[in-house]
Amino acid sequence: MKIQVGTPTIVRGVPEEYIHVTIRHLRTAGFFKNPENKFNLFVGSSNTGYVDCYKDDPTIVLHIPSVFPAKGEPAPRRGNWNYIRCLLPLSDDVTHIVVLEDDVQVALGWYERLQKCIEVAEASYGMSYALSLYEYHVGNGPLEAYERGEYLWADYPAENHACIQGMLFPRDVALRMYKYLKKRGYDEFKGENCDTIMYRLFLDDIKLLSTAPCLVQHIGEIGTGAGGGFHTTKYFVEDVRDV
Repeated sequence: MKIQVGTPTIVRGVPEEYIHVTIRHLRTAGFFKNPENKFNLFVGSSNTGYVDCYKDDPTIVLHIPSVFPAKGEPAPRRGNWNYIRCLLPLSDDVTHIVVLEDDVQVALGWYERLQKCIEVAEASYGMSYALSLYEYHVGNGPLEAYERGEYLWADYPAENHACIQGMLFPRDVALRMYKYLKKRGYDEFKGENCDTIMYRLFLDDIKLLSTAPCLVQHIGEIGTGAGGGFHTTKYFVEDVRDV
């Protein structure tokens, strides 16, 4: 199993850019203790100075395009463009892709528990699923499943999916999602964000699951201009080590 982890990031203009906080949380959670673990930053702002501090960091990989969308394009379309960049495998041996938003806190032990969640998901659903690491308006399902000692909440109503603070896709699902989102969210853009487009594939033949509990928390109070207001989840547990 090789999991590619990345984020679409843009400059927000806050006193400390959220991506720096997110990376600190990843360090605290021990993600970089394995030297093979890298965090891919897909930079979506033409003002790239806020990530210059990572140019010589061996744990961070910067992906800065030569051409950015025009500044006059709608914020949701620019956001979709940057999100779909994260869905392409960067090497032939990548088996799964995780896309985190650039303004999240990860739980202590999140990465190890996520790998167990993947094993449980694939034992039941094969490779045709997507796994949400964050939800906030679906009842108490993720937390109740966690309290029962389970790794997944499988009764996720796909039509309620609206949060992409953390998502995992098996490789083939990621490629399928890339093509779908590129067509519907960028090439034939009609004003919708990735998360509101994405759920249609979940209504098809991709099983939508949630980790139990949520493994990431939303921290970015200042948005990107591409979506709704600030929200957090009550299903996040800060420490899931050795559970």
